[in-house]
Amino acid sequence: MRRTTMVGLCCVLLFGLSAVSAQEKKAPPEGTNNNKASELIVGKWEPKEGKQKGTVEFTKDNKVLLKIEDPAGKVIEVNGTYTFKGDDKIEVELTFMGEKMKEELKVTVTKDELVTVDSKDKKETFKKVK
Repeated sequence: MRRTTMVGLCCVLLFGLSAVSAQEKKAPPEGTNNNKASELIVGKWEPKEGKQKGTVEFTKDNKVLLKIEDPAGKVIEVNGTYTFKGDDKIEVELTFMGEKMKEELKVTVTKDELVTVDSKDKKETFKKVK
């Protein structure tokens, strides 16, 4: 049961990243390295609304780290990678308890806000942690 809960929490945060709004700069096309877009997404983000506590951190070297607080207050870390797949899409791949999860998200990012939309049209908004 605990594993199911943790996988569910990972999915909530992962799928919540699916609608990142790029009002200032869209993600670079696949196969290119756009430093401005990379700079905008790099950093630590937290959900703007909702009861889920945690952060998502994107690094310059295309790594992503999810830190999720479970109901008991324990912090779970999930590592993965991200890759831009066009002007407004990002592919995130996470490994949790030996299982790989991959999701393509529509994204928009500004210096202060990240919006993601997953394949089921679930939209989540994140604010940059300062």
